Amino acid sequence: VEFNKFWKVYPRKENKAMALIKYKIITRKFNTDDIMLYLERYLNDLEIKGTEKKYIPHCSTWLSQKRFLDYEDYQMQKIKTPAKKKSSEANWYDDLAI
Repeated sequence: VEFNKFWKVYPRKENKAMALIKYKIITRKFNTDDIMLYLERYLNDLEIKGTEKKYIPHCSTWLSQKRFLDYEDYQMQKIKTPAKKKSSEANWYDDLAI
């Protein structure tokens, strides 16, 4: 059940069977709540950096290489949303009658 929650959140869904094996191994030594916290921080980092999917490691790799430990001390960053254009900044050429 815990793995399914983890898998649902992990951004690259490839090789689920191997990810499950690695998850079971890792959760013998590491708390599942901590793993989920590190994953949340990792997702924040990916979004801040705008990482393309092809550069996100497979879940099994992220677990087996203990890359989650890179996010033990990570400080969550606020995600900037693009500001909406004011109506005065709209495309002026859309208003031209041709």
